[in-house]
Amino acid sequence: FLKLKGYPFQIGYSDTNCINGNSTLPSFTLYLVAATDKERSEWIKAIRKGLLNYKFKLIFSYNLNL
Repeated sequence: FLKLKGYPFQIGYSDTNCINGNSTLPSFTLYLVAATDKERSEWIKAIRKGLLNYKFKLIFSYNLNL
């Protein structure tokens, strides 16, 4: 695997039914790398704020492997 320098984070998306295991629709994961820890935190806050404005159901989790 390619070793990236920076501060990685991931954003996942699933149809509501996928979360409950009742759907065959795919889920998606986007992997991003910020230049600094501060930039990563700012991106995460902005994404959360944007999703809340559209009333998306959010599930927050932390991936230790990233």
